[in-house]
Amino acid sequence: MLRPLPAPARRVWRWPWRLRPLSGLRRPDALIRQADELADAAHAIAGSAGLLGFERLTAMGRRFSRAAHAGAAEAPSLADGLGVALEVTLQTLHDRTLIAADA
Repeated sequence: MLRPLPAPARRVWRWPWRLRPLSGLRRPDALIRQADELADAAHAIAGSAGLLGFERLTAMGRRFSRAAHAGAAEAPSLADGLGVALEVTLQTLHDRTLIAADA
């Protein structure tokens, strides 16, 4: 019988659905059209990332979420930083998965 996944693993498993709204993060008009949706998605990812120890993604997600909700001028540059943090985190998860599969 299969055991249920531990809570952190279930959170990572759901990331593709949570990341979907962030796919347009770097579009020039994204903050004009989807600021609240992007902010909410960033907030959700920040929470999960924090539980898994991805501190940079957590910090960038929170900062971007607050800035996007407030319509702050730094939101576009924070969107770029969040995009980089997402890419680094996803690459790290991919690398760790490959290492675990090889073990």
